[in-house]
Amino acid sequence: MFGSVRNRGAAGSVCVAMTLELPALRPLGPARLSVEPHTAHPAYATLLADAATTGSCPVWVSERGLQMLEPPRDPHAVLAEVASRDAATFLDERWPSDCPQCGCRDSFGSFTGLAPALVPEDDPVAVAAESEIASRRSHLALVPGIRPADAVAVLRWRGTCNRHDDVAGLSAVLRSWEERFGALLVQIDFMTLWLTVAAPPRTPQECRAVAAEHFAFCPDVDGEDPRALRDYAATLAGRRWWRFWWD
Repeated sequence: MFGSVRNRGAAGSVCVAMTLELPALRPLGPARLSVEPHTAHPAYATLLADAATTGSCPVWVSERGLQMLEPPRDPHAVLAEVASRDAATFLDERWPSDCPQCGCRDSFGSFTGLAPALVPEDDPVAVAAESEIASRRSHLALVPGIRPADAVAVLRWRGTCNRHDDVAGLSAVLRSWEERFGALLVQIDFMTLWLTVAAPPRTPQECRAVAAEHFAFCPDVDGEDPRALRDYAATLAGRRWWRFWWD
């Protein structure tokens, strides 16, 4: 059993009528979720590309990830809060304190602000749709909003509960990464977020600046705790995916 969506213009009028076949969906708070998990789905790329028009953005949610969702009833208030947040302020406030035993901050010192934007090497939607992450067996969620970054807040993902519960701040940073690195949230897991990256850092300087943001966003970057920031930075050069896991 399938549903369908049609593209609409800003005024609500139907544009070129292309009907997409979707899996059977059920309500999940203000969102809709596929009844069964899928190994990829051909509609994902189109849904992602058309999110700015339809106002409904797709993201994959694993079976275990569903356990961490507590979506509120009113997504508009959530999106307004995300829009009011500043990514640099959130990261600065989350920057870890000195850790002399592991040397994880080594020569980075204090948080010095957001890294410069990079030019996408490919279309971010294509990178996301063609990634291995989008091919994992997961539920397809259609979330109110025009960008994947907002799904964390709109679905009230609790995967960071061992650290904090500031989902609006997380989404604000994810929005910033979308804009500066073509980094799109593709899958929500139990305590892990998976992103694809169309504009990955390449030079050592770029990698260090991005690594600092990752470290403030998620101290358990790449599933290793503790990990020297310089070592983590070296793994980011040209990498098309980012993984954030909160212990």
